Amino acid sequence: KMMFEWLRGFYTTASAEALYGVENPVKWDKRFIQWVWDFEKDLGPLAMDFYPSLTARKGHHARTTAQPFFESYYAQGLLSNASAFVKGRERCARKWGLTTPEISKAEISILFAAVTNTVPNVFYMLCWIFERPELVEKLRREIGGIVRKGEREEEMVLDIAGLRENCPLLTACFHESLRLVKTGFSIRMVLEDTLLADQYLLKKGAIVQIPTGVLQADRETWGNDAGVFDPYRWLDQTSNSFSSSENGTANGGAETAEKSGDTFKSKEKRKLQNSAFIPFGGGKNLCPGRHLAYNEIAAFVAVVVFGFDIEGVDKDGKGGGVLKAPEMATNRLGDGSTSPKGDVGIRIRRREGWKGTMWGFVVGEGEGEDGGKGEGEGA
Repeated sequence: KMMFEWLRGFYTTASAEALYGVENPVKWDKRFIQWVWDFEKDLGPLAMDFYPSLTARKGHHARTTAQPFFESYYAQGLLSNASAFVKGRERCARKWGLTTPEISKAEISILFAAVTNTVPNVFYMLCWIFERPELVEKLRREIGGIVRKGEREEEMVLDIAGLRENCPLLTACFHESLRLVKTGFSIRMVLEDTLLADQYLLKKGAIVQIPTGVLQADRETWGNDAGVFDPYRWLDQTSNSFSSSENGTANGGAETAEKSGDTFKSKEKRKLQNSAFIPFGGGKNLCPGRHLAYNEIAAFVAVVVFGFDIEGVDKDGKGGGVLKAPEMATNRLGDGSTSPKGDVGIRIRRREGWKGTMWGFVVGEGEGEDGGKGEGEGA
């Protein structure tokens, strides 16, 4: 398999079913997978809306071609099988007088938002983990603590609710991947004249743009190894536990030992890193989907790491090599995460002793429409 292509198809298909129900446009036409990613690549020029059929040809084609599929979806009454999010969005749009074609025109952006940040982060997280055999073994021991036998034969169940509390190293890998892959920027308006560090005056009404990637790769903040994947920077070396800040994001390794010695980072350094780690925004404005992002990324990676072996494949299709993370592509306007410059060939197989295993997931107690306990399963 080509790894990025495989993940792209998997997440687009799964997200479409989760959002729109089993019967959905992606199921009807697999070209949708490519359309979503064409839309992603051309999002910047599409937003400018300057002759998009010329300046954003593929993205414009994807949006216009996808529209009638969603019109058909609504016309068939399939909305009754959709998620609460999609139902609520449609209800709000109708309230403000939008027609079915107008609603359908924007639907591809929902799939875009659901998958185009997730896939690059999963891709690089898996690459960086499987580059390090010793890390794979440590993660397998950790994940094994929340995997249990299911009710059916050959079924194993992963407790998603237990990931963050019981898998500090996996959580650290998640945050380190976000630090290196997440890009984009936050935008804020200055509400009153503000003086920063006694030397920078921000005038009321000014627009401030905060670049995520720059802050999360700054060597003065993260050290000379800022460009290196190192999940241990997030762990308390004295207890091997993950440290998190009050707003739900990691605090940049609040209790991580300095590379140059055994002394712990100063309080000021910890505060600086906490402020510089903003993959989901910061302050009062945090992405409401940040917990969902953790669950869907960490749970998938946990099952792949625990239940499968992945090896790199060369140009001739020969396996046996160590998986290597490819170079990152140049970011485009509208990117939220950095995709790879090229894909990598992989061979993925079930681990010895786990062949035939069916994986189930316990999501935990939920407050959804049925108020019940969320469970799911997959191969």
